[in-house]
Amino acid sequence: MAVLFDDYQKTKDNDAELKVVGEQKEAEREEKVKGIRALKDELVLLSDAAKEEKQEALDEKIRELQEFENSVKQDLGTRRNQLVREIFRDIDDVVQRYGERKGYDLIFHKRVLLYSTDKLDVTKEVLEELNKGYNK
Repeated sequence: MAVLFDDYQKTKDNDAELKVVGEQKEAEREEKVKGIRALKDELVLLSDAAKEEKQEALDEKIRELQEFENSVKQDLGTRRNQLVREIFRDIDDVVQRYGERKGYDLIFHKRVLLYSTDKLDVTKEVLEELNKGYNK
């Protein structure tokens, strides 16, 4: 299963897409952090009366950053979980069709076996079929 999952082109495409989204969100986060740093630098230079107002703005920016980070983490995690479930469904469907077409009675996950010969391993054939059926 690990080979099928890791070498499935859909997994690779989804990982690349999530990486791009993650990098975009990281850039947004860095902009927010720069704004917070700028406010902290301004705060040092202000009089006591003006500091209170700036401190409130700073506290609000910090809350916004925390909410942003939590939201991004949750959104990316949810998206990744949905994609993983979809990929495992694809794998299950192809293994099912492959087994029926080839007339197999059983197809085992390698972790269940204590011993087998490589001649019984159909992973490469299933992977080829899986990638052949994948449309970007």
